[in-house]
Amino acid sequence: MYKFSRYKMYKTLELLLQDISLDTCFFVGEDEYSCSSIKQMLSPKTQIEVSGYPEVDVMNMSKPDNSVECLVADQVLEHVLNPFEAVNEIYRVLIPGGLAIVTTCLMNPVHYASNNDQARGHAEDYWRFTPNGLRLLFDKYTEILQCNGHGDFKFLHNCMAGYRDKIVDPGSSLEKLAVGDDGKTYLHVWIVARK
Repeated sequence: MYKFSRYKMYKTLELLLQDISLDTCFFVGEDEYSCSSIKQMLSPKTQIEVSGYPEVDVMNMSKPDNSVECLVADQVLEHVLNPFEAVNEIYRVLIPGGLAIVTTCLMNPVHYASNNDQARGHAEDYWRFTPNGLRLLFDKYTEILQCNGHGDFKFLHNCMAGYRDKIVDPGSSLEKLAVGDDGKTYLHVWIVARK
């Protein structure tokens, strides 16, 4: 089950990933909802290592070169000081042919870290990305399997009007609103790239 604001993005990624076999996945982020959503997309056989900031800084990971089969950074890139450096670091740790799955936002409201988060070292909110911006960041990867976004004005309005965190049941009237897409009014964007 996915939340309204990320429903179409996660369903689209789920369709893409259903035919990709992964033994291991390194999840960077600390949002428990995001991690459980990613787990729904992957095979139950995939071993997932979960880590969050500040234990893991996506701009400077303590992983060896060419050691990660799949890295997921879900809603992380907007919080790093240098997204180019972060994407290069993801590239460094991926094995040849490894997969990067990165989601981020374009029209999400600015979300500053709370005082509690700041005390724990959590990053602030710095960046917004278009699909073309993500392609530029990932230009040295050998293949872009998917790079897209989703939303329309009605979808954005409903997110801001209180539907953002509601769980969407497939086939419901809420699902019809959650999949609105005019090809340009994106709340979230994502890229799946192969090293």
